[in-house]
Amino acid sequence: MFGIPNVGVDVCGFFHDTTEELCTRWMQLGAFYPFMRNHNAAGDKVRSRFPNDNKTLGIDQQFLIGRAILVSPNLVSQTTTVHAYIPQDVWYEFSSGVKVKVIGVFTDLDAPLEKINVHVRGGFIIPMQIPGSNLMIGRGNPFTLLVAQSASENATGNLFWDDGDTIGE
Repeated sequence: MFGIPNVGVDVCGFFHDTTEELCTRWMQLGAFYPFMRNHNAAGDKVRSRFPNDNKTLGIDQQFLIGRAILVSPNLVSQTTTVHAYIPQDVWYEFSSGVKVKVIGVFTDLDAPLEKINVHVRGGFIIPMQIPGSNLMIGRGNPFTLLVAQSASENATGNLFWDDGDTIGE
């Protein structure tokens, strides 16, 4: 459509294992493809954000955005709960900011039609901004910072600000 090819690649390769660093770099590149997937062949090393937690290895209906945001969608028709795994760490409900008490196990989360379960991992700061209908309008909107404290009450984050005008500075 619109002259854009709908093709892509198996990011991180399909055959044989790769390193975490190289896989990360390939995912960075893959974000610019119309289609990409992180995929590997049967028998190769499983790639997980929580590589030392065996409970995460079979999960295919939840995903992480980066290291800080866990999405647990309800993919089953006519149900209002989702059976989700919350990895061992500090997590907060995105919509309410409430700290998750049940971690390291599968649990049933409330998931009515108007809600998708999103959790924020402790130790991260997530910059957010209400979008505009275009860059000129959107960049004038204020930022908010979502601060999710870790167990040690620390948090870090990054923000790349493109002013929309300058080139190469």
